[in-house]
Amino acid sequence: MDPSALNNPQLQQLINQEKERAMANEMIAKLTSACWDKCITGTPGSKFSSSESNCLSNCAQRYMDMSMMIVKRDKDTFHMLARFTREAKESSYIRKKTKTMYTNIYYRKKQDPTH
Repeated sequence: MDPSALNNPQLQQLINQEKERAMANEMIAKLTSACWDKCITGTPGSKFSSSESNCLSNCAQRYMDMSMMIVKRDKDTFHMLARFTREAKESSYIRKKTKTMYTNIYYRKKQDPTH
């Protein structure tokens, strides 16, 4: 494969779509396993009982709600860390500029005999 092909936007979009599809499939597999183990207690028949159906529905909803909450928390954490990093860089820049400014003022006063 030509290494320059990796920079192709269409290929990158296809790769991202496949990653998203794989993540969705993984989440569905986890949800199915967790909810099945919790809600289906006996040997399943041709259809779910009303209690099994309700349990599966509620379990899936809770699983999705928790997944969304985790994603939001991770996103908020990422934004907080990015803001902290940006502020730390800005603070460091301001300290350096302030030190330079005071150093310049000090040396100007030292060189100017009128002060």
